[in-house]
Amino acid sequence: MCLLKKRITCLKKLNMKKIIWITLVLISTSLFAQEKFDYMDVFQLEWISDPQISPDGQKIIYTRNYNDVMTDQTYSNLWIVNFDGTDNRPLTAGNHNDFSPRWSPDGKRVLYKSNKDKSVQLYMRWLDNGAETKLTNTQMSIGNIIWSPDGKLIAFDSFVEESTPSSVSLPSPPEGAKWAATPKYINEIYYRYDGAGYMKEGHSQLFLLSVDGGTPYQLTTGKFNHEGDFCWAPDSRFILVSANRHENYEFDPANYEIYDVNIQDKSITPLTSRQGPDFNPAVSPDGKLIAYVGFDD
Repeated sequence: MCLLKKRITCLKKLNMKKIIWITLVLISTSLFAQEKFDYMDVFQLEWISDPQISPDGQKIIYTRNYNDVMTDQTYSNLWIVNFDGTDNRPLTAGNHNDFSPRWSPDGKRVLYKSNKDKSVQLYMRWLDNGAETKLTNTQMSIGNIIWSPDGKLIAFDSFVEESTPSSVSLPSPPEGAKWAATPKYINEIYYRYDGAGYMKEGHSQLFLLSVDGGTPYQLTTGKFNHEGDFCWAPDSRFILVSANRHENYEFDPANYEIYDVNIQDKSITPLTSRQGPDFNPAVSPDGKLIAYVGFDD
């Protein structure tokens, strides 16, 4: 306590709120120094992630994560709080995972992912009355999700499985026969990772979805990956994506470019041509300039 009093005396020039906060931190630190962390304490821990500020800057939606002692699983729900820390309350509840909240451009709705219906799907929630609807009912994975600036469309990336026919045609076993498993035919450079085993054959593509729901519309095609690193143009007519669409790209894996994707005719135009990775595109508010990061390889 003597040490604690000395520390508080040194903080007299700070305002009272800061003194109280620092005092609580010091007290909790001294308690942890005396107490032993027990195995079961992990179920008392909670943490937040992915905070999203509303378009008007007045509220924050975040993901609140916790561990459930009855199922030995980690779950998450969405919470909302005013920017000054007041009125902190839940938006969703239940022993499942709600995550990746994204504000609509007008700040009236929030889009998020959830596995409350067994598989991860997209959900829309209206903040004025709490109404909610399920937007997707798909078997595909859902990656990064981004609203269009006009609030009419949602872009996301998803892995699309493909299959390459084998170069060898094998006979079929007789009925009731027990033959060895069919051999794998692999024609990819990257086909297996340590700890993950054989990778599924396919590529990540961009999809569009109406805010009213329905069937997602595949925007990109080809044996190239378009995953996660994309943004909308201010006019909601184009999507900028970082991808390696060069011929024999597997032999030059770092040579990513920024591409302009027209959502109407699906035409793709390269905007960069450097030898090296170009990532994280961002468009200026007037749509005239693009910023991105990268280096000469």
